[in-house]
Amino acid sequence: CMPVWSRRVRGVLAGERLLERIVDRLASGPHRWRNIVERAAGMLAPGERLVVYGYGRNGREAVRAACELGLAVAVIDDDPGATGKLPTTRIDDLRTDQVVLVTPEQRDGIIGRLEARGIRRILLPDAA
Repeated sequence: CMPVWSRRVRGVLAGERLLERIVDRLASGPHRWRNIVERAAGMLAPGERLVVYGYGRNGREAVRAACELGLAVAVIDDDPGATGKLPTTRIDDLRTDQVVLVTPEQRDGIIGRLEARGIRRILLPDAA
């Protein structure tokens, strides 16, 4: 359910994709990542680990939400040292049936690499 102010602003910005995304984020509030991770959880098989690609601001929020929901998580990041003690994985180690939540804003290359590895269960925040 979209707040009234958000619907009005989106009406004015119709066709301005970047501005519409900003409004969506403002309207989604603090539960945005929890909602996204809940959607990802619904895609997971019992005992399966959610793979969060990217451990910047968005990735940290996604991991926090996953931990709050009690989900097992593994992280892929360009800087493996940034993830601390979190379990990490690499694209080369992914199974084709794994769910991967891609968190970076600039993700075209990431999606291409995942698809090239046969990963088909890719979840994007703005599609959640």
